[in-house]
Amino acid sequence: MAHQIILKNSVDLSKYRDVWNDLYTSVAQKVTIFQSYEFICSAVDGTSELFVIVGVERNAIEYIFPFELNKGTLRFIGDNHSDYCMPLISNCIANKYALFKRIFKIILAEGHIRRLALYNLPHDADILNYSKTILGNKAYVYSYTEVSHLLLEGKDALSAIRHLNSSSKSELKRVIKYHQKTEHRVVTNSAAFPRTEIISLKEAMIKNGLRDKRFFDGSLEKTCKTMFDGGHLVVSLLEKDCEVQSASLVLKYGNTRLMWVDLYNDIKMINLYNYVKYIDYELALNQGVNIDFGRGGYDYKVKNFQPNMLNLYNLEFSKRFMDSPRNYYMTTRRFIKSIIKK
Repeated sequence: MAHQIILKNSVDLSKYRDVWNDLYTSVAQKVTIFQSYEFICSAVDGTSELFVIVGVERNAIEYIFPFELNKGTLRFIGDNHSDYCMPLISNCIANKYALFKRIFKIILAEGHIRRLALYNLPHDADILNYSKTILGNKAYVYSYTEVSHLLLEGKDALSAIRHLNSSSKSELKRVIKYHQKTEHRVVTNSAAFPRTEIISLKEAMIKNGLRDKRFFDGSLEKTCKTMFDGGHLVVSLLEKDCEVQSASLVLKYGNTRLMWVDLYNDIKMINLYNYVKYIDYELALNQGVNIDFGRGGYDYKVKNFQPNMLNLYNLEFSKRFMDSPRNYYMTTRRFIKSIIKK
């Protein structure tokens, strides 16, 4: 049975970089870039206490639950910017029920933890399968959004997206023709991080009311810069008349390209055109690529690409009945109904 260690600061976390990377590589087909050491460390912003549960067996890491604790609530590190949250679990773990029972026991025994709020869990996440059985009815699981993806093969976007009918392809052709004078380039870490272009688009979006002032904050910018410098992120840029019009920040892992953060001017179909041009770019380099459109069933993604869609889930649990938003809502609702009946 693995010996458990709880890492509570960045210094301790840094000591596990190499073994973290070893585990990440060994389970790469089951996790995403959001479980990598680079992403997790870059997402630590100092506003929460780390609570990273590590299982060590014979100098090897068997599992990592990258949690952080903020005001009594335990969450996955960086969940606000992560499209997929999950632990890393070695393939050698045969009894996952026993593992999750141990993890939940630690959480229940820790006096500083009042609530568990695990967001952006994939539909097949192990933690979903075991939470109800181990935590009982206080565990509240619900789907709130979705992710979408397409596995593409072809010479360009139009030839690769074979499932579209002629009408849908005509719409993409219209977008391509409309923006044909717009220049496209992909910035990699062989050049400098295009911060000036990104911030100019951010400010334009806020000014135009497309996003609020919290959009692309300093924490997210730091994470993007770290992932870019490490070769895990590229920036797909559209420019016309020396003015940047759109930037898509794309995360890379395996054969997946995740369209993570989009910034753009208020120009008709500009973000859609950036997606098409980036897909063209990838297919020119690779025989096949998995395009992950990330969180949210936005119309321009769904209608124009008609991707495969999967639900994301949230798991909430509270040690105290009224700390749960759902319990608070249901109790208030019953109280109001009782008054109305009178």
